[in-house]
Parts: sequence; structure tokens; C-alpha cells
Amino acid sequence: MGRSLLVAETVFNGKPFFVATTHLESLDNAKRRQEQLDLIQNDVLKGLEHIVMGDFNMDYRWETEYNYIDWDMYVDLWKELKELKDPSEPSWTMAKTSYFN
Repeated sequence: MGRSLLVAETVFNGKPFFVATTHLESLDNAKRRQEQLDLIQNDVLKGLEHIVMGDFNMDYRWETEYNYIDWDMYVDLWKELKELKDPSEPSWTMAKTSYFN
């Protein structure tokens, strides 16, 4: 789908700091999302002080894919916010289908 990564460099506490945003592949493209995260973590931003945000197109209930991420480095804001509300209440990010419930 031609996804990309946008990176801005700034200075924080007198040191270079990088802010990145991305929109990873969606739907049944787990392998491609892993490749994209590898590129971001291990090539583009490796060794740099940074924050990465965006739409990772992952569901915290997808164990195999979710376990791929180094959670010492990331916070899943969707999961954090969902836990603050009634878990029985549906949360839709796409058309109302059981796949995205």
C-alpha cells in the first residue's frame, strides 16, 4: 500500500531527539508489519533517542503478532485506553465486523 515513515529531528534537553510517525500495513499482512517494524527499530532509529507513534494496525488480542513487539520500548495506547472503560463495550476502528470487534 505504499506505507511510509515520517521522521522529524528536534533537540530535547540539549540532545538530538527524533519523533516518528507511521501507518503500518493493515489486514492480513502480519509479516509485512514485522518487516516494517524491524526497519524502523533496527535500521532507521537504532541508537537514537526517539518516539514512534502511529497506526500499527495490530490488535492486542493477536498474540503472535503482539508478542513480536518489544514492550519495553512501546506502549499500546489503544489497549491502555480500552482498559479504562467497560471492556464489554465494543470498540470499532473499521466497519462493524466481528474481525474488528
